Amino acid sequence: MEQEGLTKKQKRELARQEKRKDREKEVRIKKFYKLIIGLVPVLFLLFLGFKFAGWFKTPTTSSSNAEVLGVQSDEWIKGPQEARATLVEYEDFQCPACKDYQPIVNRLLTDFPDDLKIVYRHYPLTLIHTKAYDAAKASEAAGMQGKFWEMHDKLYERQEEWVNDNNYKERFVVYAKDIGLDEEKFKADFESDEVKNKVQEDMSSGNTLGINSTPSFYLNGKKTGTVRSYDDFAKKVNDALGN
Repeated sequence: MEQEGLTKKQKRELARQEKRKDREKEVRIKKFYKLIIGLVPVLFLLFLGFKFAGWFKTPTTSSSNAEVLGVQSDEWIKGPQEARATLVEYEDFQCPACKDYQPIVNRLLTDFPDDLKIVYRHYPLTLIHTKAYDAAKASEAAGMQGKFWEMHDKLYERQEEWVNDNNYKERFVVYAKDIGLDEEKFKADFESDEVKNKVQEDMSSGNTLGINSTPSFYLNGKKTGTVRSYDDFAKKVNDALGN
């Protein structure tokens, strides 16, 4: 045996070392089990956290999107009601990119006169475009007198002018008179809850869709993604029409 040549003192020391090793091993095992037991609720909470994050980040289901993107008769629409393709655009009057897309959208209407309708919805990026919400209200106030699209065009055409004017609201009044609106009614409608609610409804629908930039386009209920040219857009419309 290995211990036969050992003295009693050495044997006692060896026995103490073995007991110490056994105790240390037992302590390590207990710590390991405690760690595992402690990690279970943490992992469970992390799992729930990822699930909740997924629910918030994942776009709404197609059925929900279809409901949000359903077009109502009182929305701002260009093109025939019975058109086979519907392009819903979420835009911001202060957004330079939105202005740049106007010629493309107008050309689409010209090239697909019987098959495409455009639906305009507001999504002012208020954190970076501090005048966009009021511009949306100005267009809605003009819409109360039947001239939404006239104000829409004016706001994009004169974008640089009113964006750089500290008295931009007075500019809106000038634009209202330019397109033949009743000035006092325009001012009253601009401040009305009805106008504010219409803008807010569009913004809420955009939030539901998870929009975070403008312009954002939805063609027949599907987001188009980045469209860099008229040809890109026309191809998407043709695809939607099955051409």
